[in-house]
Amino acid sequence: MLQLYVYISVALLCTIVLWTRSKRADRHGPLPPSLKPDPLIGNMRAMMNIVDEPRAYRDWGLQLGSDIISVTLPGQVIIVLNSQEAVDELLVKRSSIYSDRPYIPMISSDNLTGWGNHTAIIRYGERWRFQRKVMHEVLQKGENEERWPLIEKDSRLALQRILTNPRDFSQELR
Repeated sequence: MLQLYVYISVALLCTIVLWTRSKRADRHGPLPPSLKPDPLIGNMRAMMNIVDEPRAYRDWGLQLGSDIISVTLPGQVIIVLNSQEAVDELLVKRSSIYSDRPYIPMISSDNLTGWGNHTAIIRYGERWRFQRKVMHEVLQKGENEERWPLIEKDSRLALQRILTNPRDFSQELR
């Protein structure tokens, strides 16, 4: 009798988790056309039968009458662009909409790591464009030849500081 309660509880918990995940996915807005997904596994059965992915995506696009299709898998949605026009429109003309890094609080938060303002982590915007421009100017070939002795000297000093006090290693890298 106890086993029955355990099975029912696990089934109920799985149902609640999957239902909340599907509701959370609905918040992202409408998706491009897709093959009819199966409950829980999405388009996994259709994906398992594929031999040549590009050809299968093209055939699905023709079947659905769209250059842009979506494929739903457990835990993720894949957007497939089937034509050069769709690629140009979404990734070239509208690149400012899609050219951002994901916000990962454990890395991007200034309160947790203090790395939030580093060039490699900041999100797309005015500051990112400015830092990118500066980095391109500074990192051009030939630009650092005159600065090389200073860079080498500072690198040696930083390494000496790390060797004398290895506990402050992360502080030295800031």
